This record gives sequence, C-alpha cells and structure tokens, in this order.
Amino acid sequence: WSALKNNNIILGGEITNILNLKLNDELYLIVPRIKQIGAPVIPRVEKLKLTGIYNSGIYEYDSSLVYINIEVAKKIFPDAASSGVELYIDNPFEAEKTAKALKGKLSGPYYSVRTWKDRNYNLFAALKLEKTMMFIVLIMIVLVATFNIAGTLIMISVTRAKDCGIMRAIGATKKQIRMMFNFNGLLIGFTGTVIGTVTGLIAAMLLKKYQFIQLPPKVYLISTLPVRVNVIDTVLIVITAMFISYLATIYPARRAGKLEVAEELRNE
Repeated sequence: WSALKNNNIILGGEITNILNLKLNDELYLIVPRIKQIGAPVIPRVEKLKLTGIYNSGIYEYDSSLVYINIEVAKKIFPDAASSGVELYIDNPFEAEKTAKALKGKLSGPYYSVRTWKDRNYNLFAALKLEKTMMFIVLIMIVLVATFNIAGTLIMISVTRAKDCGIMRAIGATKKQIRMMFNFNGLLIGFTGTVIGTVTGLIAAMLLKKYQFIQLPPKVYLISTLPVRVNVIDTVLIVITAMFISYLATIYPARRAGKLEVAEELRNE
C-alpha cells in the first residue's frame, strides 16, 4: 500500500487475470464523459502503473474493486468527492461494538455507519441458514446411530438373558441390571462421540491451514471454504450426541431389568 502514490494502481487478482496483467505493467484507465445529451463522448484517459495485486478471497471485490491515489481520482473524476471512510480494526468481530460507538458520535442524516456484516447481510444470512440445516442433518445422523445402539443392546438382553438371570439369582437388583445396560450404551456413544469430535477437529484444522477444498468464486463469492471452530457449537454437539445415546439405552435397560429370574433360568 505504500506504493500507492502518483499514477500507481492496485488491482484485484481476478481482474488482473482477466486482463492478463502482471506487476509493473502499464495500463490505461478510460472513463466516459458526457456533458449533455447528444454531445460527443469525450472520455478521460489516464495512464497508470500496476504496482500491487491483492486477493481478498471475495470474487466480487477481486474482480471489480481497484485502488488509486486520491489525488489521481480527483483528476479523473473532478465532479466527484470522497463519499466515505473505511476503518480497519485489529479484531473484526468487534466491528459492531465500534460501529455502535461511532453512531453515538456521528449524528444527522448525512452519516451512516455500516459494518462488514451489514454490507454482506445476504451472504451471512445464507450461511446461518446452512449452519442450522447442517445441525439438523447431524442430529438425524446421530438418531440413526442410536437405533444401532438400541438394537445392539436389545440383542444383548436377548442373548444374555441367562447371565442376567444368574446375576439376579446371586443378588443383583433390577436397578443394577438397568444401570449395566445404560453404562454399556453410554460407553458406545461416548467412544463414537470422542472419535468423531477428534477426527472433525483435526480435519477442520487441516482445512483451515491448507485450504484444499476450492469453491467456484462466481457462485459462492469466496474461493476457499472458510473454517472457524466454535467452542460452544462443539460442546453443544457433544452434549446432544451423548444425550441421544442415553435415550437409546432406556428401552433395552428397562427390558433387561424386567427379566424374571426363574423363567429365564428355566428357559435356559
């Protein structure tokens, strides 16, 4: 950005590729000018030098947004004036707090404070909806897994009926039998949850570092899949998975607890 002086220009990576430009190339910026209807078009032409290329990761910006010196801009657009100021803060997630503070100091109809979230509201609304749908799909997958846990425990209660009867005969209570099946189901759910969580976090870190999933920027506005691990979301998923796993153990545990000692031993 320090090179943005005189007749220098900075372009986005997408428009640079479209125009087949490279650093230190010279180009002409042509701006049509019409003073009145029917008058001949006399364009303004300014010779500029490409001294920088930026890649924001957002296709809309990289393909259309250019930076030039403000004095050169006044020369090309003499009737135009600066219409806004952009502020960059260290933590982008505190933009709303900063905007609120600015709104308290800037009053009147001529001032408008907008954050980067406000300017990309449609994109973030779509991402929020997608996040909600992904959570619902994840819950459905976990529910399918709980049927496997319930089925496994039911088969154990059937095949191990004799063992349950012997345990009852030597003094085990129905509550202890139920707790045994509950613990078995929770152990299965806990093991799967831990493996899935660790694998997911490792995959997220690798994706964040190497960005090996590419997106068509013309469709999604961004070129790579963004990754941000949220502790609250992770804890919520783990707790939900464990709770559903516990629900899957209730029926098999109650079924095993209702087994009668004499009947089971006689059948065996």
